[in-house]
Amino acid sequence: MIGPAVTSDQPAVAALDAACFPKDAWSSGSWADEFAREDRQILVAETPPGDSATPPGDPATPPGDPATPPGDSATPPGERSTPPGESSQVVPTADTAGPGSMLGFVVLLVPAAAEDPVDLLRIAVDPAYRRTGLGRRLLTAALEHHPTRTVLLEVAAGNKAAIGLYRGFGFREISRRRGYYAAGEDAVIMQRAGEDS
Repeated sequence: MIGPAVTSDQPAVAALDAACFPKDAWSSGSWADEFAREDRQILVAETPPGDSATPPGDPATPPGDPATPPGDSATPPGERSTPPGESSQVVPTADTAGPGSMLGFVVLLVPAAAEDPVDLLRIAVDPAYRRTGLGRRLLTAALEHHPTRTVLLEVAAGNKAAIGLYRGFGFREISRRRGYYAAGEDAVIMQRAGEDS
């Protein structure tokens, strides 16, 4: 079940972020800011009450599905670097998740001016659910909220699976930030034009 995040989702979102990005997770304070900002849109995927949290299929990440290892943070150019800090909370997995468990999220920066592009800041999926198409559904839901607007994102050049997925959604590379990530890897800036563009 995918829908808008509420304030009570913050701890679970922060815990999942720490599990997916152990080296560059956003701090709890940064997440508090994200949830408070009016120009942020956060969508979450949760297990509906009464549903089993056991994911179908192999939990390995397939080509074309958006894995979320460090470096697949979708921080757009000019926004900010990833805030430091990690959450110590335990993230739900296929063995521990129950009804209402946090399985994935996507964070968007949505400027008030309609002519300004939307920035996809972050997308993450519980590692146990990466072969279920959940990341694809999260990205679809995010884009459906802004069909006429240009959308930008940033991804590590070596994350071929994620780049392939984004291309399938109409994103194209528009520039690179050389040596942007800590290991010296380039950041690829990708853009998707709105339907009216």
